[in-house]
Amino acid sequence: MVLRKLVQDRHHLLLIATVAALFFLHNVSDTAVLVSYDLGKHFDIELIGEGARQEIIHQYSHENPNRTIVKPYIHFGQRSVWPRGLPLENVGDIGREEFYTEVFGGKQFIQQGISNGRPDVESVFYFTRKPGLEAFDIRFDEHGPKVALPQATMVPLNSFNTLFHSSAFWGLMLPVSVSTMASDVLRGYWAQRLLWELGGYVVVYPPTVHRYDRIESYPFSERERSSCECGSFT
Repeated sequence: MVLRKLVQDRHHLLLIATVAALFFLHNVSDTAVLVSYDLGKHFDIELIGEGARQEIIHQYSHENPNRTIVKPYIHFGQRSVWPRGLPLENVGDIGREEFYTEVFGGKQFIQQGISNGRPDVESVFYFTRKPGLEAFDIRFDEHGPKVALPQATMVPLNSFNTLFHSSAFWGLMLPVSVSTMASDVLRGYWAQRLLWELGGYVVVYPPTVHRYDRIESYPFSERERSSCECGSFT
């Protein structure tokens, strides 16, 4: 398997894995360092075969029909940290899961990895929790099991450490009518909804990259707008 660097700019580093044909795309921030370039150790690269289909994955409970979104950072040990794209009205939901259900693997067509260091957080969190000029260095549980999202339950997706399988390549399209800070989050919500029509689902994985905090200003107004508008998508 060969990793080819296709695009590298100030926003993203796109890595393409090819074996004569394109099977998946891994999108990771240019401020991040991969724990290992062997993505198969951290993500589910092979979804075809009896072994992949028989794997049992933890899944968020859908016992509460009124819950439409979850904070995955809680599952990996950080209750007070909330991701970019989480509707602000859901910030106070910090309860841990009482139990998980299970789902068979093989259809986790979109795989969201978490970032240590400076995870992708909302601007409100960044500006109110950041200790002056000290860089963020938030750590998540690297041994926490990956967790799937059931239908009717969503999670904020970003473009910093995300793997798309070919069955979800249509979900790579970014909207151009919103800011760059909001486009990947909005894309993630409609992609999740369409994924359900294919019988697919999103799985969130423990930290696979370390993203360095460059202690730079965030465009607060754009990020604040994105978090306020996301409630209508969930």
